Amino acid sequence: MAPNVVLYIDQAVNSEVTQVDSHGSVWWEDSGGFRRIVLNRPDKLNAFNTGQFAAVTAALADVADDERIKCVVLSAAGRAFSAGSDLADDVPDEGAAARFIEALAAFPKPVIAGVNGLAVGIGVTLLGLCDLVIAAETGRFRLPFVPLGLCPEAGSTVSLPESMGRQAAAYALYTGSWLDAAEAVRRGLVWRVVADADLTSAVTAVAQEIAAMPIDALLTTKRLLGQQRLPRLRAAIHAEASEFERLRAGAEHRDAVAAFLDRRTPATSR
Repeated sequence: MAPNVVLYIDQAVNSEVTQVDSHGSVWWEDSGGFRRIVLNRPDKLNAFNTGQFAAVTAALADVADDERIKCVVLSAAGRAFSAGSDLADDVPDEGAAARFIEALAAFPKPVIAGVNGLAVGIGVTLLGLCDLVIAAETGRFRLPFVPLGLCPEAGSTVSLPESMGRQAAAYALYTGSWLDAAEAVRRGLVWRVVADADLTSAVTAVAQEIAAMPIDALLTTKRLLGQQRLPRLRAAIHAEASEFERLRAGAEHRDAVAAFLDRRTPATSR
């Protein structure tokens, strides 16, 4: 079992066991052959902090070799999937983010993302490391790295051109423009869009369908799908991380963050 986790039985969700990390920022349940991991910082729009990165990483590692669990669902509580990284994180740890990205990129089983509401930054780039993405009609997507004086991360310089096409990915990254759910599915960022009220049931139905498959064939197919892609993703993740750190220490990023907090236009954008 992952550290800093408490267990309790919750009959209301009809699951075998529900687990919550010690800060309550993530909870997960196992039911019907799949694990549902839920981002649970709705008051922060599920912006990732160190604890949340670590908790999701632990929840993935916990079932990577468990043959009872055939796939994983990643979803979120509240009105947002994830607003990106939490700029107000009191104890930021870049290692936690890096471990999360590697765990998701290399996870040996199918991962289905259910996107409710907005997804920003890492809340979008992590989708490129998932196998299937289902979004609610009110889903909105943004990659604000360049406007914040940064570069993309999580292997998105490989995954986004693959899913969206080079030009659509380039425009989304260069400008930080918003995409609504309909545009996201047209561009290939999202596999399917459903009514908001149907998101949970739609994601659950796909997870149950996959969980009914034979485990060896499922794992083999996931490995074969990723065996050419994973080395390219890892190379991109490494290169992006190096440039991200360089840019984060620069004046453009500092001014962009200050402008965001002050609700003004960054000096470098004038």
